[in-house]
Amino acid sequence: MCGFVGKFGKIDNRIKVAGDKIIHRGPDMQAFNSGKDWAVQFNRLSIIDLSDQGMQPFEYDGVKVFLNGEIYNFLELKQKYVSEFSCKTSSDVEIVPFLYRKYGMNFLNQINGMFAMVIIDEKLKKNFLVRDRYGKKPLFFVRKKNEVFFTSEIKGLKGLIELEFDKLSLATYFFCGLIPQPLTSYKNVYSIFPGSYLCVENDKIIQKSWYSPKIATEVKNFDTIKREFIDLFKKSVKLRLRSDVPVGIFLSGGLDSTAIFQAIKENNKKITALICTIPDKEKFSGTNTDSDLPKKLCKENGHDFIETVFDYDYFNKNLVNTIGFTDEFIPNSGSLIFYALSETAKKNGIKVIMTGAGGDEIFGGYPWQNKIRLLPNIFINNFLQSKKKISKNFLFKMSFNTDNFLLRKIQKMIKLFFYTRIWHAETYGSGLSDFMGDVKQEVYEKIDSCAEKYFDYTNSLFVSNDFNKFNFANVFTTLNFQNYNFDIACMKNSVENRAPFLDYEIFEYMMKIPDKEKNRQGIKSIFKNLLRGKLPEYIINAKKSGPSLPLNIWIESRPEVKKKINNFINRNLFYIRDYLSEKLYYQLNKSKNIFDKKYVRAFKILSFIIWAKINIDKSITNKSITLEELVAEY
Repeated sequence: MCGFVGKFGKIDNRIKVAGDKIIHRGPDMQAFNSGKDWAVQFNRLSIIDLSDQGMQPFEYDGVKVFLNGEIYNFLELKQKYVSEFSCKTSSDVEIVPFLYRKYGMNFLNQINGMFAMVIIDEKLKKNFLVRDRYGKKPLFFVRKKNEVFFTSEIKGLKGLIELEFDKLSLATYFFCGLIPQPLTSYKNVYSIFPGSYLCVENDKIIQKSWYSPKIATEVKNFDTIKREFIDLFKKSVKLRLRSDVPVGIFLSGGLDSTAIFQAIKENNKKITALICTIPDKEKFSGTNTDSDLPKKLCKENGHDFIETVFDYDYFNKNLVNTIGFTDEFIPNSGSLIFYALSETAKKNGIKVIMTGAGGDEIFGGYPWQNKIRLLPNIFINNFLQSKKKISKNFLFKMSFNTDNFLLRKIQKMIKLFFYTRIWHAETYGSGLSDFMGDVKQEVYEKIDSCAEKYFDYTNSLFVSNDFNKFNFANVFTTLNFQNYNFDIACMKNSVENRAPFLDYEIFEYMMKIPDKEKNRQGIKSIFKNLLRGKLPEYIINAKKSGPSLPLNIWIESRPEVKKKINNFINRNLFYIRDYLSEKLYYQLNKSKNIFDKKYVRAFKILSFIIWAKINIDKSITNKSITLEELVAEY
């Protein structure tokens, strides 16, 4: 796990200084490298082969490779090609340039890993930027005429080029609660699509998908599925336990993280469980499974765990600092939990952690997308492949009050049946988009343009028609958002995160199992049945509590703080007007009270304003300021 900033084109020595902005991604070793038409500042976080020999780039026959991530099956690859290539280190990356020279870009299909990769082929005079199958590692680029700047985090570009905020992308972010691939909040700054690469050759710059599995529905009996899935899952976890530094796990008490915990225990690997306790969470969500169940599980198994208490005091002290670190604003409070847990990991010398990312995609577990199953299978392709342009019609003229439950449901159903791609991208949103009618047309066109590309790609992978297509498409929306949040939160504290459910063999296998079989008895019911006998019933039958913080309880009990937050937002509502939507601004300005029932929308608005004050006009210079100090002073 590392980070880099670089450029294809005329050598720019500012690249070295730019790398300092993301040194948290690689505090162990740093180096500047350059050639005739390229330059890379590489920051290393030592995970496998801690010696100086593990420093990148690795070279072979005119090929140089810089890689942020891990090649989990590197031992098997070294053994497979031992008669052709002799490794001098124990690094997982050393084999990569050899494989590229032997197979070209087809070598990527042999790799099991997560990666953002720079490949420089000096013989063929080609340069590549490569991203892993499911976008586990971030990789951003900007094209300036025939030159390409690239980075692991957008902040690495600052000082190299002038970054301009994209108001339409920001509004899209606000609509969806996430930003669809390949967009960012900045003009002309894009992500490399998951499973794709960018090739720079002479004056030509092309982007191409390299990951193209064929996914055909397979009807199997439950016993077969259980045997085959468990074998793949054990293999995935075992591969991801390869590390020369301590490993931990973010343990929430949910099915995904607990299944990983159980598999690690079966591997006889000693790791530390990191558990987050959130006071008042039970009052907020009706359950406290996030902390009670994992602690109970650890105690029953005699397993070590470290508790992180995320209370109002922690929130007050760390909110501004966390928002100030991110390149994109944080739309929901649950993301803050990962920053707190990774901070605890760092303090305890844990450099690698396991997470449950991907479990909801492969088992169809997002409850807010459950209505997609109302669509008949035979109509799926027609809905997703529609080429009709978004036009101004009744959908755009509607401005229902978002607090009217019935009207909101009607509006969502209309989107589901008539603009399915937009519905899919927008399901994670908080409802504020209903008040943004002045930008709705442009935003929907933007969403649909992105969705058309990644659904066309998704459709090309699936041989048969199944709702799994929607879950696979989450790779470009919800999963990408989750991967990005995990990565940025963990790397802030120089901690690598690994996700066993994102092993491509598991992902592809479960995408072949019909969706109706996976959810026949309710959301993720097949996963619960797969785990019976391996996990306690109190885990399998537990009520999911969700990741949001109980901000309404914390702030309602502090009326003076609530008043100051409300006043702060009203004083700074012009950011909403200038960068998101005038109609939303007038709606909020009219109400004078931004607090919804659970503070979900209130946090989103507060977070955006703080982010804008730090990043857009830079009026907040002290990022260590507490929230209470901020709302009193600004």
